[in-house]
Parts: sequence; structure tokens; C-alpha cells
Amino acid sequence: MNVVEFKQCFLPCSSKMYVVAWRLTGNVQSAEDLVQETFLKLWTKRDSIDNVGNAEAYCISMLKHIFCDRHRIRHVETVVTSVECLRASDDGGMAERLDLADESEQVMTLIDKLPEQQRQVITMRDIDGMSFDEIEACTGLSVGNVRVVLSRARKQIREKFKRIREYGCK
Repeated sequence: MNVVEFKQCFLPCSSKMYVVAWRLTGNVQSAEDLVQETFLKLWTKRDSIDNVGNAEAYCISMLKHIFCDRHRIRHVETVVTSVECLRASDDGGMAERLDLADESEQVMTLIDKLPEQQRQVITMRDIDGMSFDEIEACTGLSVGNVRVVLSRARKQIREKFKRIREYGCK
């Protein structure tokens, strides 16, 4: 795709991209940066995107993915990813700390075994601390659907965890 074709195909989408970016970020400068980054990525991939059926949908989809990637990167430092990072209360003994670490590891294992959509939503909400609107933007699900998926995921984890505690089986 040459420069002229690129401009004809993707530049008309810029205003719609800006509106979506502003809704995602809530900030003019961040929205402009997000649109600019999306155009940069489109430009670098121009040779492999010759046959885009709906340029506007392609641009907005790419913009949302970039937004989600940025958000994920910002929260990597705050996410608790290993059992060693978990802190038990100071008033508990060593046995309690080990139990908490074991339970945390079991819950993380149960989360890993959830269906993809449930795992993604529960991770974004309960581990990454994302809002329902942010999850909606990243997954394409409505807020209502996000709540239903999250509820089902939590219910599955509660039931399986209860079974593990009561019967020692997974």
C-alpha cells in the first residue's frame, strides 16, 4: 500500500478514532496520542493490510487493542503474580501464612482453568483492578455481559475451592 492509498483508506477514519479514543481515555492529550500511535502502527503494517474490508472498523479495533495493551503494561507492576509476593497479616503465625499462600496458589490455579472469556474478565477485574467500562472497551462485551461473566467465574471458583477444602479434590 502506497502513501496515497493509505491516506485515502485510513485518514477519513481519524475523527471516529479520536471520539473512541477520547471515550476510552477521558483525556484530550491521551486520546490524541492513542490515535497517533494507531496511525503509526497502521503505517508500519501497511504492506500486510491491503485487503481491509471496513477500514473504520479495522482502525477502531486496532485502537482498542493498543489501549488495552497500554493499560496492561501500566498495571503490570501492581499485579500480584506470584505467591511469594503475597503478604499475610503480621499477627498470623507461620502456619497461617503458609495456608494463605497455599490458598492463593489454589485460587490462581482455578482461575487458570476457567474458560478463556471468564479467565480474561476475572483477571482484568479482580487482579488488574480494571473498571467495568475498561473491561467493556477491551473485550467488546457490554457492561451487563461483563458482570454476568464475572459472576459465573467467581461462582465456579467458589464452588471448586469449597470442594477442594472439603474433600481435597479438584
